[in-house]
Amino acid sequence: MIPAQMPRAPTNPLGLAQLTDFTPPKEIQVHGTKWALRRDYRDPLTQLPPPKDVKWDDMGSIPMPQYDGKVFWYCAYGTKFPTAGSQEKPVRVLYQWFHTIQIPLNPNFITDTDWSRANVYVADYGAFAQDFFGAMFTVHAAVQEQVENVQEWPALIDTSKLAKVAKKEDDDE
Repeated sequence: MIPAQMPRAPTNPLGLAQLTDFTPPKEIQVHGTKWALRRDYRDPLTQLPPPKDVKWDDMGSIPMPQYDGKVFWYCAYGTKFPTAGSQEKPVRVLYQWFHTIQIPLNPNFITDTDWSRANVYVADYGAFAQDFFGAMFTVHAAVQEQVENVQEWPALIDTSKLAKVAKKEDDDE
């Protein structure tokens, strides 16, 4: 039984679609990366990178337990690389749909109509190389500090000093 507050499942069996009455979140934080809604499927005016210009990393579906596994969430994500010589940065993109049938997803078989029905999220790569460099050398500095502060264990005892202390105690008695 689907709770009343759940959006209705898509009714178009001929293609990827959206849940009726579903408003996608404007931002989603995943593994420390902010994904921003670039295009709500209801907004046909927003320009997107053509799917043919995206290098796809993965695509697939996940059965939704909220619908007893009878609705599948689909996504295709990858990277839109800038054209050679431009000052643009690469952008990660994620196209998202739903369907009531589990079908294999392949960008060559997704129709223009399906692409137009997608909610699209984008995430900036930021200054990845600089961030990686900073994190790497922050970790390196912390490890070096630990290495410098490590003492041998058990601590070496200078027995000659102990002998002198013991002799002095004997002399004092």
